[in-house]
Amino acid sequence: MTVGEAVTLIGALAILIGALSTYRSAMRKADIDALQRRMLEAEKRQAQADERAASYEHRANEYRTDVIQLGEELAKERCENKKRLEELKQASEQQIDDLKRQSQITINKLVVIIESMWKQLKAAGLEPDFDLEDLKKMYVVEKAEEVA
Repeated sequence: MTVGEAVTLIGALAILIGALSTYRSAMRKADIDALQRRMLEAEKRQAQADERAASYEHRANEYRTDVIQLGEELAKERCENKKRLEELKQASEQQIDDLKRQSQITINKLVVIIESMWKQLKAAGLEPDFDLEDLKKMYVVEKAEEVA
């Protein structure tokens, strides 16, 4: 091999190495561009996922707030219902006591009327077919049972 051939061979090798370097550079550039596209797409997907997560978190917070509010309203309503039931119970007890007093007054009036009739029958010379003392005892027994 002569010097001219060697220089030609070295020149050809230099051109091949330059072409190979250019090719490798272009390949790296294409790989870098593809990687950047994938990274950009991944960032977009990540941003969308973050938006969805924020939306879901916001809705979850709204639901939580609604549940807390409903719980508070329910607790308030329960307290009001307990209060109303207690008021109704007291009113019912008061009505029962009033009815007991009224019936006691009525019974007392009836006993006075029956005793008066018994005395009138006795004064008229008629013997009543009931015993006034038994009637009063029965009244006292019934009164005692009502109190118990």
